[in-house]
Amino acid sequence: MKAFPKEALNEEDDGIKGLYNEIAILRELGECNYLMTFYEIHETVHSVYMVIEYLPGGELLKVIS
Repeated sequence: MKAFPKEALNEEDDGIKGLYNEIAILRELGECNYLMTFYEIHETVHSVYMVIEYLPGGELLKVIS
């Protein structure tokens, strides 16, 4: 699960819009062997939570650099 505080998203340029754009893209792509699986989204007054597939191994940028 990834948690995003709305306050932090609102401080970034296109933060909340970018997050919802990412969610829309993940929904559009559906299940794919090359992408993490997106299961669902939950939103509270203060946060947005994405339920996604667990992928062990750390961040991709650290692995490929």
